[in-house]
Amino acid sequence: VYNLKGVVEAIKNNLPIFLVEGEKKVDILSNYNLISAFCNNEEKYIGKCLHSITSAKQSTQHPVEVIVSLNRCTDRTEEIAKQFRAMTVREEAKNIAKIRNAGARAAAGDVIVTIDADSQMSSNTFVEIEKLCGRPYNYIMSKI
Repeated sequence: VYNLKGVVEAIKNNLPIFLVEGEKKVDILSNYNLISAFCNNEEKYIGKCLHSITSAKQSTQHPVEVIVSLNRCTDRTEEIAKQFRAMTVREEAKNIAKIRNAGARAAAGDVIVTIDADSQMSSNTFVEIEKLCGRPYNYIMSKI
């Protein structure tokens, strides 16, 4: 069970939420899963987004799996995602939670981090996540 008050507060303040299984301190992360969520005809942005993730991956020794959730795309979004060797999943529902959850279901790692296709990740994102995951919380929110 996640601290619902904290999650609601994060949503109100538009903070990303990083979820970690259980309440124990996470000492070693075997790998991350990054979901670029709500890709609906994002060919104009997805390349920059995925390039920023590729750059950010250089700051961690942990593997990073990139999953792009495609939603009713009719443009080159999927093609561009595959050029970056991202796994793609499809969800046709007009519901952001279902779209994000489709990516989460495909994830195999310990930590799920979401980013929208029209956003870019800073180069120190994974370093900051590693710092946060060393704390004994079952949810972690941060403005990165």
